[in-house]
Amino acid sequence: MIAQQLAEYAREQALWRLHKQEEYPEDARNLRCVAGLREFAAFIDELPHDDERLVLLDAIHDDSGTGVFMPGEWTSRRLSQFRFHVPNESCDELLRELPDLLVRDAQAFIEDTDPEGG
Repeated sequence: MIAQQLAEYAREQALWRLHKQEEYPEDARNLRCVAGLREFAAFIDELPHDDERLVLLDAIHDDSGTGVFMPGEWTSRRLSQFRFHVPNESCDELLRELPDLLVRDAQAFIEDTDPEGG
């Protein structure tokens, strides 16, 4: 289900941010982002499987049968920057943004693969 996939993706992004912290130790935003992504993953883990936000995400997201959360550029960027620029973002706020971002990713994919160019 989408909740497990999304939580795992957030944890992977947290690890990526941790590596960025090692690369740029003077930039505290990376550690703040790591903590935020871990909190977001825990937030997702605690939601009931029938949470309306998760049900909507599950309906929109297509994992192509991989069982892995595979966001496009818009969703990926947003998740990877959770609390990087805005320290007080809420997990609920992020979760509520994801459906629109997934749709935006799908539209971008269609535009990029449309042989008619549009």
